[in-house]
Amino acid sequence: MRLKAGESVRIKGSAEIARTLDPNGTLDGLPFMPEMLRYCGSVATVHRSAHKTCDAESIRRLDKVVHLAGLRCDGQAHGGCQIGCLFFWHEDWLEPDRAELLEETAFDDGTAAELAKRSVRLHGRRPDSGTYSCQATEISLITADLPWYSPRQYLDDLRSNNITLLQFIRVAPSILFNGYQEVSKRLFPRALWIRGGRPYPSVIGQLQRTPTGRLDLQIGERVSVKSRQEILETLDRNGANRGLTFDWEMLPMCGKDAVVSRIVKTLIEERTGRLREVQNPCVILEGVSCVGRYHRFCPRSQDSFWREIWLERIPASEEPRAD
Repeated sequence: MRLKAGESVRIKGSAEIARTLDPNGTLDGLPFMPEMLRYCGSVATVHRSAHKTCDAESIRRLDKVVHLAGLRCDGQAHGGCQIGCLFFWHEDWLEPDRAELLEETAFDDGTAAELAKRSVRLHGRRPDSGTYSCQATEISLITADLPWYSPRQYLDDLRSNNITLLQFIRVAPSILFNGYQEVSKRLFPRALWIRGGRPYPSVIGQLQRTPTGRLDLQIGERVSVKSRQEILETLDRNGANRGLTFDWEMLPMCGKDAVVSRIVKTLIEERTGRLREVQNPCVILEGVSCVGRYHRFCPRSQDSFWREIWLERIPASEEPRAD
């Protein structure tokens, strides 16, 4: 299969999926995680083709993998990690959504569950010592670097219905500009750099030490995102506040209202697999995730992390009333 965004698929039964997994609970290096088991046999919609994805530093190439709409990891088998990543689904774990395929074709003997548990311990990771492996920790190992000038990725973006032609036309100039910035910093003298070699639309501040601002927000509260200028005044020269980067994808939310979806206090570091507590809790806003506008249409759709200093609480008396 070469699945496209918007297509309806059935996730195969656990016994069928178990037959695709190696002794470590992976297929082509991609872990089938315990949190995915409860979706076996259900019908879902392809959110986006995951023929490419991102890690902390670059865009990476994948094959035969998709994201399914709304199916995010709850972290129950990974120490309660609260990032909430969309799962990567290998196409061999899926099939067309047809009525005659809805019945389980093989008896579930628990093999899939046992193999999924092993996928949490790849590379000697030990959950009892606070280290885990998951799909996110494996990205750099099971993918290849995908340079910005490779044309096939953009054709695949269009063919998979991840984006429309109009979306590509709108974003293509920034891709070309950022590509020039990348090349110029490697090959050209500083005099030929534009904007100091910074990509568009870079968001950086001038602070040496960044401030904190605690609102003690609760899930369900309504907040307003501060203006771009107000947020710039909280950032250092790396565009971060207390180590958390203000991502370019968050710019369209400046000045808009949203609802607090969850508070992230624990997460797994992708590079090390270590579960750690966040010293300055990050806020997730309902329905606000990365759309890849400034990241070459990366389809990963990670929920955006917000510092409370970038937000303002909207008093309950000012919230819009339901009709």
